Amino acid sequence: MEFKVILDTQIPENSHSAPTFAKLTVHFACLKEFKYEIPKGRVERDVVLAKVPQYMNVVPHLLNLNSNDITVQSIECIARMVWQQHTCDT
Repeated sequence: MEFKVILDTQIPENSHSAPTFAKLTVHFACLKEFKYEIPKGRVERDVVLAKVPQYMNVVPHLLNLNSNDITVQSIECIARMVWQQHTCDT
């Protein structure tokens, strides 16, 4: 059930992404608690990157600079910066 919720969760285009990242983090933690942990790094990171809204299309390119250190938290940090730029441009 938790994994389905993770897959069904979308990062909104018209509001701040922090609540969605918090929700994803909780569901990843629940999977770990249920002994069904998604491997940190590639799989967890790729699930989150697949949910990034179109206006955040720079995120994967920025993260490719140092792919060994990419975490959900680093994606969230960059997403927040892009959201702030996006809201200032509109």
